[in-house]
Amino acid sequence: IEQWTLEADSEDDFEQCRQFSNPIGNAWADELGVKLPDGRLNLTHYYAMRTILYDLLGHRLMYVDGKVGSDADVRGRMVLNYEKTGEEKHLAVLRCLQEMADIEQRMKLYLTPYTQLMDPETSHVYPSLSSRLASRRMAASHPNPMQLSKRGSSTYIRGFYLADDDESVLISADWSSVELVLIGDMSGDPEFHKVFGQLPYGDLHSGAAADGLAVKHHPGLTIEEFMGFKFGSNPNNRRLVDPSTGKELSPEKFFKVARTDVGKSSSFNYWYSGSLSTAGQVLGWTSEQMWEAVDRYRQRFAVAEEWRVNLQQEAVENGFVTLPDGHRRMRPEATIEWFGEMRAKMLSLNAT
Repeated sequence: IEQWTLEADSEDDFEQCRQFSNPIGNAWADELGVKLPDGRLNLTHYYAMRTILYDLLGHRLMYVDGKVGSDADVRGRMVLNYEKTGEEKHLAVLRCLQEMADIEQRMKLYLTPYTQLMDPETSHVYPSLSSRLASRRMAASHPNPMQLSKRGSSTYIRGFYLADDDESVLISADWSSVELVLIGDMSGDPEFHKVFGQLPYGDLHSGAAADGLAVKHHPGLTIEEFMGFKFGSNPNNRRLVDPSTGKELSPEKFFKVARTDVGKSSSFNYWYSGSLSTAGQVLGWTSEQMWEAVDRYRQRFAVAEEWRVNLQQEAVENGFVTLPDGHRRMRPEATIEWFGEMRAKMLSLNAT
């Protein structure tokens, strides 16, 4: 890996592309009929990436869930660190690595499977639809158009979807908040009701974003100040950067990114897991900071939190919960009866 980093760049684009394994160079070589050698360096593989980040750049080890990390979130946090120390060469390497990772993701998720799965007669793709997910939400595969990003470097892929003719219109039905609507309806939480008790819906995520950002990156940030970013206001001259990449953003852009990556992420993260560990990874929280953010979130939705805890207790006592459609989700091993049987079983084993 060190030897590769010392190689000179080539003025020929194709030669430069095939210096290492990457989807653009591989596809280009295949089109030209050029055989590439086996065992070429793959820079986006975690081994090569960590060697560059920690051994060659010399950044201190950064951890995610107790393991050394090298993904986009970790690299974004490194960018913030190097911006503070002013190490421009290190920043240039990190930004280049991120761009390469973005290109590889676009090729693997969209460009290659879309072109290979396109019907040659109609130029359309026909995904397989199912509802086999545990949440019973609709899923798609071969290809999965639900992976399409609403923002970032791959948003242009959405432009591949066109109406059949000038008289047709494409309509997208967005059910992304349906789980939160159900939580608000079943818990009777007044904060949820303020948001979902009107059409169009209000804003559930900005408050969570402001609370999360106030924990570490922007102490003292209020919901009122955060909402001001939406309209270009930044009265306290805060340094506004993308939590994932470290890129400096305008107040309007920061509002949009933070509302999604911090606020929306917190809302779904909490109600699925009871913590904010995923949001904490994006923001680089310590465990203490993460639980401080959890407390803030619980206080914002106190009624829904009480409903959540009571529902968990109900599952423990009854061994099931009743779904909105009247069906029961069973879990016999959560019941007192199961506990009694297992305890008797263990006692009998000990006796012998």
